Amino acid sequence: MDGKTPLPLFGQLFPAVTQENLPVVEEQVHTRLRSYPAIIFTHSVLGLLIVRMATVGDVVHSVLAVMLVLYAAFILGAGRNLSATFLLALQRGWERHVLLEALVKQNELAETARRQAETANREKSRFLATASHDLRQPLQALILFSEALKDAAKEPTVERLAGQIESSVHALSGMFNALLDVSRLDAGVIEPNWQHFSLQSLFDRLYVEFLPLAQVKGLQFDMPFERGEGCSGADGECAAMAYSDPLLLERILRNLLSNAIRYTDSGSVKLSCRCLAGEVLLEIQDTGCGISAASLPHIFEEYYQEDNPSRNRRLGLGLGLAIVRRMADLLGYKIQVRSALGAGTTFSFRVKMGDEAHQTEPYQVTHSAHDLFGAAVALVEDDPDIREATAELMGQWGCKVYAGETVEEVIRKLEAEDERPALLISDYRLPDKMTAIQVIKTLRLRYNADIPALIVTGDTAPDTLYEIHSSGAMLLHKPIVPGRLRFMMHRMLSNEH
Repeated sequence: MDGKTPLPLFGQLFPAVTQENLPVVEEQVHTRLRSYPAIIFTHSVLGLLIVRMATVGDVVHSVLAVMLVLYAAFILGAGRNLSATFLLALQRGWERHVLLEALVKQNELAETARRQAETANREKSRFLATASHDLRQPLQALILFSEALKDAAKEPTVERLAGQIESSVHALSGMFNALLDVSRLDAGVIEPNWQHFSLQSLFDRLYVEFLPLAQVKGLQFDMPFERGEGCSGADGECAAMAYSDPLLLERILRNLLSNAIRYTDSGSVKLSCRCLAGEVLLEIQDTGCGISAASLPHIFEEYYQEDNPSRNRRLGLGLGLAIVRRMADLLGYKIQVRSALGAGTTFSFRVKMGDEAHQTEPYQVTHSAHDLFGAAVALVEDDPDIREATAELMGQWGCKVYAGETVEEVIRKLEAEDERPALLISDYRLPDKMTAIQVIKTLRLRYNADIPALIVTGDTAPDTLYEIHSSGAMLLHKPIVPGRLRFMMHRMLSNEH
């Protein structure tokens, strides 16, 4: 029934039942009921009986006649009520059908919208991957050259300009990295590295990093610790053990602290640690401008910034909390937010308490200035500017660099000096549709050794990230901060990866 199809009843087509024509259809059905043969026959027989009983003339037949009249009236009323109930049931069925049709249409619209959103998301990832790769190439070269310029600068003016260039380049790099973090988290290639570790070592790193930033704004920066079950240690120290991914947890806290200092002009910022039964409660509290009730449901959305309509880059891209939410979801944390305009904001979440018997030292990094001295590094990079700048930088670190546009060229240079590479660094996309995955296989096969490999790319496509992740190689995204590159090289040469 579609609301327009006539109803077949008693061998006759009646108009479709609607709210407007229900009385008319009801009367037509009643008329048809009154003219239905079985009903006419029944009423004719009853009429004859009533007349026959009434004409006999005695009291008994008269009473029977009255009773038959009442019975006939009851039958007529019951039939009318039955027909009304039948019509009402038809109306309800028609209404349900209309509602079902509307629901089906809504589901179709929702499914269409979902497919369009998925398509848009794929297009976004494809665009981000393509644009990221193309833009990161010159940015990577710019970072390396600015670092080399800063190291070589002797004149105060040149040193100052080099510092300004470096500051601008790192700001741009930070924006790219934020976009990259969102892309990698959405691609699902980041897997937590669960460890048991002391929170105090993490707090020490964060304190050294954020204390100067707070002092520049005249803010008090504290890290109070409240003892509880399973915690001990000296006063003012958080001796709690956590079971989490130390790098992801550090990134969550760093983003929250950065936001707290950025939006607080007076008062204080606190990172507190409180031990509970089997858990550690972490809170980041500030006395800043606060968040309005209308904005609270949206603060974890991408690019959402309540007080940055002009998109001032110094206030970031609006991706910090979006990254926090994704990382928290990955670790299974539920972040609570309490805030009011003019009264500050508090972010809090709970971390599972760790086991001291299985403690690791994820933040303990020790290496000397000559930790890479003499290391033979195979560098495959098709961009001549990046290849030159990277080789120059690693040469300053004491490495013996064998660089080339192709893996064959690098192998020729290695064989000319009878050298075996200790580490391979390769760009992902190379000429003639070659990729770093093929370079790794070629080099390892040539030297019959599982040579550590570091893949450098600006590509953020999910398929690419999965391929690199599956290969077992380490990954660094362009633009690369020299200190991070050096740290990764030291880590791989020390067999810590």
